[in-house]
Amino acid sequence: MSVGQDIEIKTGDTLLERGGVLKDDIIRGRIIGNMQGKKILILGGISADRFVADGGRKGRGWWGQIAHKGGPVDLNKHSVIGYDFGPNLDAECDLSAVTTFDQAKRIETLRDALDIAAFDAIIGSSY
Repeated sequence: MSVGQDIEIKTGDTLLERGGVLKDDIIRGRIIGNMQGKKILILGGISADRFVADGGRKGRGWWGQIAHKGGPVDLNKHSVIGYDFGPNLDAECDLSAVTTFDQAKRIETLRDALDIAAFDAIIGSSY
C-alpha cells in the first residue's frame, strides 16, 4: 500500500477510567506500508496525529523522515499505524479526565478493528 488508509471507529459514548464520558467518541487511525509486513504502532507526543508517514499538514507526515520507503522504518517491509489521541478536537470533555489507561483502551479498539492480534512493535516519539 503506497497510500495511507484512514480508519474511523464510532464508539458512541465512552466511559472513562475516572468516571467521565467522551460523548459520541470517534477513534481515528491510519495505516500505511506493506500490509503483509510487521505491524508497527508509532505514537508521537500529544500534538502528533495519525499522519505518521504521509498526509497531515506537510503532506509527508510528522515522522516522514524516519518512516518512508527504504527508511529506518521501511514502508516496503512494515505496516505503520498512527493514532489520534483522545479526545477528538470536537469532543466535549475535560482533557485531564483522559488517562493513559483510556488511551490504551482506544488503541486496543483500533487494533481490533484492524484485525491485528498484537503489534510487532510500538515506537514512541516525543520531544
